[in-house]
Amino acid sequence: GIARYCYDCVSIPGCGYCNGRCVAGDANVGPFQQDGDDLCLGTWAYDSCVNPYGWWSVLCMLLFLVSFGIGLAGLPWTI
Repeated sequence: GIARYCYDCVSIPGCGYCNGRCVAGDANVGPFQQDGDDLCLGTWAYDSCVNPYGWWSVLCMLLFLVSFGIGLAGLPWTI
């Protein structure tokens, strides 16, 4: 493929990311098939990439807000 990572691949017009490689494709149809081979047996990402760690940032923000709310905001400065 042209790009190594999903985020680089989906920024290229007319390309999508599937099975670890960047292939030509469309949002409506999926990856274009060449010579009858099915290029994508896994997850097809055309407009955006799936981030399995997206929940981690939300959890850290909630922990910060809870600790700030109970008065632990100045605690790191005391150590």
